Amino acid sequence: MKCISLLEIFDVRGDIMGGQEGLRGYLYQGVVAIIKALNENGWNSIAVEYNSPMDKVDIALLNDEKIVSAIQVKSSINLFEKKDVAQWIKNIIDDVDADVYELYLLGTPQEDANVFINSIGQYYKKISTHKMQSSLGDFVNVLSNHVIKISVLPITQETLMANVRDALNCYISKKGYQVKYEILDSLTKLIIGADMLLATSGSCISKSEYDNRLFDWLNLSCGNMMKSDNYFSSIEALFYFNGIFCEKIAPISIRSLSTYRDLIKKSDDNIKAHIEQMLGIDVYKEDEPFEIGGKAYMPIENPLKLNKAECIPYTVDSDVKEGIEHVVAELLNIELENDFWDFGGLVKKELVEGKAILLGTTRQKNKEQLLWKLIPKISERVGYENYASAFEDICILPIVLKNNGSIANQKIMITLKIPKNSVELVDIDSIVDSVCVNLEIAKSIIDEDLTRKVWMPKEDDKISWEGIGYNFSDIDIRINFNKNNLSLYKEKILSELKSYIEYDIVYDDSNIIIKWEIDNIRPDECVMLGKYLVFKRIEHGTEINYDIISQQAPKRLEGRLLVE
Repeated sequence: MKCISLLEIFDVRGDIMGGQEGLRGYLYQGVVAIIKALNENGWNSIAVEYNSPMDKVDIALLNDEKIVSAIQVKSSINLFEKKDVAQWIKNIIDDVDADVYELYLLGTPQEDANVFINSIGQYYKKISTHKMQSSLGDFVNVLSNHVIKISVLPITQETLMANVRDALNCYISKKGYQVKYEILDSLTKLIIGADMLLATSGSCISKSEYDNRLFDWLNLSCGNMMKSDNYFSSIEALFYFNGIFCEKIAPISIRSLSTYRDLIKKSDDNIKAHIEQMLGIDVYKEDEPFEIGGKAYMPIENPLKLNKAECIPYTVDSDVKEGIEHVVAELLNIELENDFWDFGGLVKKELVEGKAILLGTTRQKNKEQLLWKLIPKISERVGYENYASAFEDICILPIVLKNNGSIANQKIMITLKIPKNSVELVDIDSIVDSVCVNLEIAKSIIDEDLTRKVWMPKEDDKISWEGIGYNFSDIDIRINFNKNNLSLYKEKILSELKSYIEYDIVYDDSNIIIKWEIDNIRPDECVMLGKYLVFKRIEHGTEINYDIISQQAPKRLEGRLLVE
């Protein structure tokens, strides 16, 4: 591969401008192409007048040996014709294999050429009109197999300079810097002049070298004060799930939340350990002596066992047994065998007035006691399952704000715009009705503090959370005086759910608008929004546009998140 300097693109052909105008036009256009390309990822070096079979590539962006983007620059004092534009595109496609083919036109297209160029853009945006279809014709076959980009720039020197400045300013801003116009203008001229000198050496330059050179000059232009005077905070919104930051995500369910998974794991581990403890008891082993003050004593056998009243072998009620077996099998995938229900020689002896006592060894009695201690643990696990079932179809989106700058930022406000027709909001009242089918369940949810445990975002080594303060409300007071009032417990649960998952929402003509403010984000810190975005339904392909304003960012920052 032949790497040639930027100025070697100045090959005057046909009606292409020649002399000083042609030289200046190609130079400005080449600089614009390169600086715009700096904003793109996936390439690591620039080759000018790439040595291709048909010599149709003016600038190639390369990722090692692979051509990421093949660029051709055309400049003319005459109007560009549609047939020429189409042919130039076909020529560069026939010349090399590339991910993207770009055509830069310095001048003015004819009307039909302009419609053709606009139609190419509409094709990739999936916009179909009769005018577009008529203009493209069979050219859609080319577009369906390749990615084509066409940029048109005016021919005046002032406008070309403005485009260079604009591309340069965009790149510098994305790097996290802001510079004054005077510095930007001087830097533009410096870059153009330096690229002319680069041309005389016949060498090429890598992306990293070009980037380092640009910012070395920029730092010198600012008196080596870039970080203290011109560096500002750059904040972006991202989805965060399972330790991964991303700009697109499929909605997650309540059972996928790490907080819920942790609750289930802890509950399951406790139940499994309890079952193992019961299975580890040898109910046929006789009691062993115990030691007191260095002397061994045998447990005293219950004298009631000598009573001639009938003793009945101890068994667990069939309904209780079936209930435990069903829950353990369904939720923990554990089949309880017969030995789990074996209590050895444990018997039940009826006493007067319907009372009874259990007679047997210490181990047999311990196993029976453990059985009844297992039931509350199973009930807790069922409660978690019932709670999640009430949110079965809920879609959850976890969003964080990330400070990509080197300084702390304060009072960060994010505004989210979500298309109305893409979502259905959650009816929290109906959820509370379904989750609180009776008083005991409602009490259990509050006693376990279940809403907070499930819906409070979990911090880790990558993200923090500012948190929501707990406010003791009058509902708590009323519950203390009315402990058997189901409606009060439902009111309490409804209030807690709203505090954890309900946003203040406003509407415009087409969007649901949600705002959230975070007090402070340190450099490289990620802070989760105070609440998850929670919907009853959200369509795949929904775009959530956002903008961010803050004290340390000089302009409104914008971005987009995608729901897969």
